[in-house]
Amino acid sequence: MSIKTFYRLSLLVAATALIVPASGCGWRCFGGTATKMLGADVDQYLEPQEHNAEAAKYIVYQHEFELNEYEDGREVGGYRLNYAGEDHVKQIAYDLRRGSPYQVVVERSRTSVKPGTKHEYPVHLNPELDMKRRLVVVRALTKMGIPNADEIVVVAPSFAQPFTSSEAERAYQRGLNQGSQGGFGGVGGIGAGGFGGFF
Repeated sequence: MSIKTFYRLSLLVAATALIVPASGCGWRCFGGTATKMLGADVDQYLEPQEHNAEAAKYIVYQHEFELNEYEDGREVGGYRLNYAGEDHVKQIAYDLRRGSPYQVVVERSRTSVKPGTKHEYPVHLNPELDMKRRLVVVRALTKMGIPNADEIVVVAPSFAQPFTSSEAERAYQRGLNQGSQGGFGGVGGIGAGGFGGFF
């Protein structure tokens, strides 16, 4: 066998070794052992993240309720859902009717005044208010056809990671830039300094 023929055969074997696994055949075509599918090793990390993201859709956040109201130092409101909260609970009810397995979490509030504190800032926990909010969500879900609402609605801290103040500021600025510049690049577009609102 000439050197030229040897090199041609070597290239053919190398090309086959690259093309066959890429086509989904893997080593099984050659009678070898079964190989893992591309990305199988990453699934063990992605699936819990996906599960947690789905569960976070069932958190009714404290900003989805009306602001706390006070009269003579006494709390008289803050437990009714606002428009965004009503829409969110309707979506939750729809998903639960379709068999969603997640619990509904009413986020523990941190917006109450604690009588007797020096400045009486509205930054304190209020278990009584939280239970009123829970009852509002339970009643709403029950009216929308969820028979076990009282069993699946709990009060707890939100487990979704909130924005930090600097992250929120950057997200706000990106939103302003995209709205005013049409998404890409502003002055000069991509060629004159990047992607504008995206970075």
